[in-house]
Amino acid sequence: VYHEGRTCDATAYTCEHVLMGHEAGVTHGDMSESHSFSSSEDLTIRVWCARFYNPIRVIHCDAEIRHFTFDQSLVIAATTEKKLLFIDMKKEPPSHSLDVEDSVNFIWLYGARFLTGDSAGLLKEWDLPSGALLRTLHGHMSEIYCIQANKNQIFTSSYDGSIKIWYLSDLKPDPAS
Repeated sequence: VYHEGRTCDATAYTCEHVLMGHEAGVTHGDMSESHSFSSSEDLTIRVWCARFYNPIRVIHCDAEIRHFTFDQSLVIAATTEKKLLFIDMKKEPPSHSLDVEDSVNFIWLYGARFLTGDSAGLLKEWDLPSGALLRTLHGHMSEIYCIQANKNQIFTSSYDGSIKIWYLSDLKPDPAS
């Protein structure tokens, strides 16, 4: 039995394509102009051509992927085994991994840094080239489940019922949030 991912036209609410290939439930998906990505309980991340919807690559992982993010050449994935995987799109297997203290629920990549939101309610900023933890920011009382951003601010949401607004320039929480 193959599980499918679907791409849909949000304005017409019709399914345009079905992406087949995972052998278990699809847990996360994301896309850019050139690629679509999906992760599954089958312990893989699949990369799809966004134009023709054909599979380009299957990345095999040692654990289920909780969340991932990507740029042109790199995928960063958080596993259920409390690891961050750094996957160079031109190499197999994952380039390297990093053990983390708490389960990472969300990753946001920006430039040479990335942020993680974890099960302890912590927002952590990391240096991408070295993998070094730069700082840990406290603000949520429960798990962080989403990180979004605009040019100046980062928004984190949590099971504690709050949305925190952080200034990107200094990553301090907005006193009003």
